[in-house]
Amino acid sequence: MNLKSLDLNVRTEVGLAPATTTSAGTVDGSAIDTRGWHWALITAQFGAISDTSTCVIGYEHSDTTTSGDFSDVTGADYTVVATADDNLIRSILVRLHGRKRYGRVTATVGGTSISVVRAVQVHLYGSVDTENVASNINVTVL
Repeated sequence: MNLKSLDLNVRTEVGLAPATTTSAGTVDGSAIDTRGWHWALITAQFGAISDTSTCVIGYEHSDTTTSGDFSDVTGADYTVVATADDNLIRSILVRLHGRKRYGRVTATVGGTSISVVRAVQVHLYGSVDTENVASNINVTVL
């Protein structure tokens, strides 16, 4: 792939905005339209994690953008545990072929005395639908 074609073959979306979570529960990202893409690389960056916290980053899919319609993609999750995983970047690669049109990232936090700092990006790769992608380009070619 040359640099000129790279701009049509990668799109980056915010999976979950940078935040510090201090209570147990699940945070859902916004729906991302994955039509025309082959792969989603979910990249989660973690800062400080308290000794008693856990955080599971997962990927869900749906035929609609309605929150209640999303379901887990089996195997598309990663768990970080306490201070052992401080300041790490973890990735999940999801093949989109055969998946539903919309995807989203979730973060489920548990434990006591919770403090988890995180940010998650979704990188869509391998577009075969350049018309769909053309209006969503956010890569600068130097």
